Amino acid sequence: MKKLARLTALLLTGVMLLLLASCGAAPNPLTPEQQARQEIFNAIKEVRQKAGKSSLQEVPALTQLEQEFIENFREAGTNGIPLSEAEKLEGELMDKQKKAGWQLTGGIAYSYSGGSAKLSHVYEGNTEAFRKDLSYFISVEDASTALSIGVVTIEGKIYWTATTLKPIT
Repeated sequence: MKKLARLTALLLTGVMLLLLASCGAAPNPLTPEQQARQEIFNAIKEVRQKAGKSSLQEVPALTQLEQEFIENFREAGTNGIPLSEAEKLEGELMDKQKKAGWQLTGGIAYSYSGGSAKLSHVYEGNTEAFRKDLSYFISVEDASTALSIGVVTIEGKIYWTATTLKPIT
């Protein structure tokens, strides 16, 4: 009987130690791109809240589509691609968004000059220049309910795109 009690106590102690260890384990750290995406989302939310605008929810399926769009720049190895290619990719993105039941209401993707499209929004932290970029999200129509953010690192810089959307009714 004593052996069974000792064995039970030992087993319970082991289980408790495992539980304590799992609670104290550090979470997996975010990659710089994941951290930038979260910080961008939080900053947009804050800017809109201060302006009295409705909050935007990040929809994972839409973020995945946005990420697929911006990955084309990473694959090119540069923040610039031919404008015709960027417009084609943007059209494909909008078609996928529509098939998912969403309509574009606004976005920050790239700038263009001549025949070139360039990612122009570099995330370097919560700076004055970054906050100025976010002022765009105050003017986005109130019917917007969703936000998607794409983030890539090219040549050591973190570039980002963002799109606001509303459900197709």
